[in-house]
Amino acid sequence: MAHPVRTRVIVFDFDGTLVDSAPIKTDAFTELYRQFGDEIAEEVRRRHLAAEGVSRFIKFREWHRELLGQDCDDDAAATLSAGFDRLVEERIVAAPEIPGARRALEQLSERLPLYIASATPEESLRRIVDERGMSGFFTGVHGIPTTKVDVIESVAVAHRCEPSEVLMVGDAESDRQAAEQAGARFIGVVPGQVDAECRDDEGDASQLPDAVHPWTAPGSNIETVSDLSTLITSLL
Repeated sequence: MAHPVRTRVIVFDFDGTLVDSAPIKTDAFTELYRQFGDEIAEEVRRRHLAAEGVSRFIKFREWHRELLGQDCDDDAAATLSAGFDRLVEERIVAAPEIPGARRALEQLSERLPLYIASATPEESLRRIVDERGMSGFFTGVHGIPTTKVDVIESVAVAHRCEPSEVLMVGDAESDRQAAEQAGARFIGVVPGQVDAECRDDEGDASQLPDAVHPWTAPGSNIETVSDLSTLITSLL
């Protein structure tokens, strides 16, 4: 019988994976675009929720081009990003953790190198992680412009292991795709689930707290957890 692949490095996403900050960012994107009207702001909300884990700079350029008919050059994107940081940083520092996060980090960090790979700009991410008192758990904290794929590949090289021995833990489809592209394993973080009938009018259950998450729906083969402390017994 084949033995399970040993995990030698863990890479965590941040928002929605370690800290319950995803709703904060959704509200901030919406607020940032409210100046262009309620209809634009709500479309920004919808598009953001459909592309969580994607760089904000990619989103800014796409939204300006497709919703406003405007170019968004580097200076304009930087201005938007700075405004976004002002809206979210203090709120994220104060946001609750995902269930079991600190316990998992405390125990896993004693045995394995841990990293963060996030779509948040790295300077802002490092400030948030430090102010939350989490820096000591991680061998490295990486945000954009470094991609999640690059982080997975680089830590595999740094620790002289195969990409399949790296575990990516995240809450977004972009996290799963990054793990797949890099050849890493993946575990999805999902909220609790109940009745599959709890979907919105377009059939989207991903943003409804009492709905079945797509990764836990019948037929899905994605390994998931709702409490990060369960990683302790499964990995150590």
